[in-house]
Amino acid sequence: MGEFIRAATYNIHRMTGRDGRRDPDRIADVIRALDADLVGLQEVDWRDEPQSGKAQYEPADRLKGYQAVAGPNLQDYRGHYGNLLLVRGKICNVRRVKLGEAGREPRGAVIAEVIVRGRMLRCVTTHFGLRLGERRRQSAKLAQAIANGNEDKPLVLLGDFNEWLPRSPGLRALLCQGTSQVGQAKSFPSCFPIFGLDRILTRKLGPVMEVRAFDTPLARVASDHLPVVATFRLADLA
Repeated sequence: MGEFIRAATYNIHRMTGRDGRRDPDRIADVIRALDADLVGLQEVDWRDEPQSGKAQYEPADRLKGYQAVAGPNLQDYRGHYGNLLLVRGKICNVRRVKLGEAGREPRGAVIAEVIVRGRMLRCVTTHFGLRLGERRRQSAKLAQAIANGNEDKPLVLLGDFNEWLPRSPGLRALLCQGTSQVGQAKSFPSCFPIFGLDRILTRKLGPVMEVRAFDTPLARVASDHLPVVATFRLADLA
């Protein structure tokens, strides 16, 4: 099969499973099983637990071989909450972009230049809002932020885009930039996945070999979303 790059996106639901149990180790086990070079996580909670007064552990603390970049969207006296990018390689440059709107849940994105398997590329992880108009504006803001960077580098976007429809009207601004979806795997709800909320978009990354929801017994209970993972042929990268 030759060399490849594997990327995944995963909404970990504050590390709380469908059984109501908060279990960072279980989430780490799912991520480890993905065997991905790039992992974009959403709903990562570093805040203190109200009853115990202890902060939740990052999944990265339990995973060897990954560098981590946090993208907090919400910060208070207990800690912060938001996105996390895991990279099995080197992180060269990082930008954090605010995508929130007044009166809505704070949103944002992490944009990083990374070296994975000897190749430089840009990786983004994000979590869009629940309303269509909100997603359209967030898509436009993120598209502008990406355009202000190095457009010559291959690009992969990993996120929970909260986009319920196959035609993806909320992602139009991103798709108009030459970015394409590598497929729509059904990832939500994890117990009976029928919606493709979690998606991977790319530009100049080469043909995709496989894209699928990572549907295992553990993944079905660890979060209310399944991870989505895609594999790309490394030899085709510029």
